[in-house]
Amino acid sequence: MNRRINNLVGRLTRKSSTAQNAALMAVGTLASRLLGLGRIVALAYALGSHSLADVFNLANNAPNTIYDLILGGVISATLLPVFASRLAEGDSRKAWASLSAVFTISTALLLVATAVFELAAPLVIDVYTSLNHSAQAPLQRQAATDLLRLFAPQLFFYGLIALITATLNAKRQFAIPAFAPVINNLVAIVVLLYFASKYPHPSVEAVLQNRHSMDLLGIGTTLGVAFQALSLIPVLRTVGARLRFRWSPRDTTVKEIFSLSGWTAGSVALNQVALIVILALADKVTGQVTAYNYGYLFFQLPYAIAAFSIMSALQPELAEYYSKSDLRNFSRRFGIGLRSSVAIVLPAGAAFLSLGPLLIALVLGHGASGREGTTLIGQALEGFAFGVPGFAAFLAMVQA
Repeated sequence: MNRRINNLVGRLTRKSSTAQNAALMAVGTLASRLLGLGRIVALAYALGSHSLADVFNLANNAPNTIYDLILGGVISATLLPVFASRLAEGDSRKAWASLSAVFTISTALLLVATAVFELAAPLVIDVYTSLNHSAQAPLQRQAATDLLRLFAPQLFFYGLIALITATLNAKRQFAIPAFAPVINNLVAIVVLLYFASKYPHPSVEAVLQNRHSMDLLGIGTTLGVAFQALSLIPVLRTVGARLRFRWSPRDTTVKEIFSLSGWTAGSVALNQVALIVILALADKVTGQVTAYNYGYLFFQLPYAIAAFSIMSALQPELAEYYSKSDLRNFSRRFGIGLRSSVAIVLPAGAAFLSLGPLLIALVLGHGASGREGTTLIGQALEGFAFGVPGFAAFLAMVQA
């Protein structure tokens, strides 16, 4: 009888802990995403939804794309499960030595990739704008290249954020990483509103002729990402993370991560190639790059606010089950997470389909944004609405 009671208490405690972690992440993610929505509003207010907004969004997308191609998919799909598994094995000294090796090698890769990215900025923009043959195309390419060089350091900081977040989540610390993007979004909103006050209704030509306006957009946006990364570093000490410089490419954890990342890297690469093609096609018509980007940001909100928190809170538990070859409990807990993730986003998909254009007009139809631009964004959101449930299911599987 005592054993049954203890087992029941253990199950209830674990479910309560997972629910609490998911709730903390949901609150943090909600705050971050609401400010992210405020950032989109500020961006539309400052830059509108035409040529300059296209240039900004094209350049600002590139660090995310390159990061995902190089390391992002590996981090999101393999680091957290592997980290959690190592820490659950009991030998903390060995676990932190392995995690230190992963941190050291990943940081070195990010630094090299950032330097190469900085030098390759013109080539990257040429790929994105290869189908744009308009009269303004040369000016747009120049402005996008200048901005991309200022955005390039984001590649390093995004990687650092992902590494630290994986470590904190493996230690069952979910709230602070979920709240950290608040800093990034606040910095970006302040920068964009200041830009709008100094340079109302700007154009590509005006930004190219005024270096201060270019630097304000580029450096200001990158500082937001840098501050987000730096805000997480002190938290590592509070959770007892014993990380140090350790160059050990032959470490078993490093090898495991690279061996697990093969399929993930291939999937991520195909997704990013598809994104490059989409943006290149969209760049043929003014305003379509911005419509796609803003529509996609709204499309991600339901999963990011609710479903992502559920699966992230479950990840360490799933990793522990998998490390013990307990596939029965792994399948049971994953099934709960998958069903919950899909169910919780369905109302949002219906709302996007029925109210998408009206929602966009209310939220983004201010400042430098015109009616034509908000109409394009609303139409993009209507198209995205059909993919909301599938997107939630796909990402839940990737997180597991």
